[in-house]
Amino acid sequence: MNAWVKEVQAVTRNPNMWKVDPLDGTSRPSIVYDDRQFVQLFEAGCSASVCVPMLTLNSGIAGDLMMFVTLFDDTGRILGQSTGDSLHGSPAEAQKAFDAAHEYWSLLKERGRDYLESTGFQFASSRKDVQGYMHHAIEHHKGIASYTDRVLAFAAGS
Repeated sequence: MNAWVKEVQAVTRNPNMWKVDPLDGTSRPSIVYDDRQFVQLFEAGCSASVCVPMLTLNSGIAGDLMMFVTLFDDTGRILGQSTGDSLHGSPAEAQKAFDAAHEYWSLLKERGRDYLESTGFQFASSRKDVQGYMHHAIEHHKGIASYTDRVLAFAAGS
């Protein structure tokens, strides 16, 4: 894991490896513009520790439910909220698909948070923004348990 963190730092901290974004003029590490290189580095992180994808998902830096599930049609109408046709069929079917995606997404984030807490690792950074993402990844997803999980926890006496 430490070797991977050093590799990320080498790629992202070297100003000679940065590029100016033509859309907003902001300088960023060039790896963000190279899908192949980014995927290779991210997969190495995932191989180094399962915590890497969990922190990525839970921090929100890779997107949210709205990005991973088709929630809008091409006119901007919200799908699954009884607004008419959708990719999932009737409004009722669209709502069912949305609800299932939301439940799965929430469960995935909660289980990820539980795992991150169970490792005993201290996730920290000297950079305030990165520390905020790490804090969000662990603290934000508490208490999203499903009805079944809450019933089982109650039955177990916890």
